[in-house]
Amino acid sequence: MAPTTNRDGSPRWSPDGSRVAFVRRPGSGGPPQPILERRHQPWTIWIADARTGDAKEIWRAPETLRGSPPTTHGGTNLRYGAGGRITFLSYEDGWPHLYSVPDAGGKATLLTPGDYMAEYIRLSPDRRHLLFAGNAGKTPTTSTAATSFACPWIGGPRKC
Repeated sequence: MAPTTNRDGSPRWSPDGSRVAFVRRPGSGGPPQPILERRHQPWTIWIADARTGDAKEIWRAPETLRGSPPTTHGGTNLRYGAGGRITFLSYEDGWPHLYSVPDAGGKATLLTPGDYMAEYIRLSPDRRHLLFAGNAGKTPTTSTAATSFACPWIGGPRKC
């Protein structure tokens, strides 16, 4: 779908099987980069028509270190939910939180604000809820307590 020299991953079928959501990262190559140098790693979310293979970008990560792909369990944790909503994990606000974007594209909505990281994310069978572990702490790198959350994210602005 949408052939390129970029690296595509995390393909997810739409509930009706007509579309595929996926993560696209730039292809590798070029001069070697220092291993210990922290730098932005770009990534985007795309939607492709399963029949034609035509695809379009629907979301682009911010061009900051926080905008790099998450390093928590499951990486971007891309999910294709009911109602044409795509969810994913991003450090955009400083914590690994869940966001949602319409499959037609648009502004991403923060679903899980707060001082905790979302990880081990699962989509309910009806694709209307997300279940995840929330590890709390004073900073994104120190977790002191964990609990599980069920997040209804379809049909309104409800946040967890």
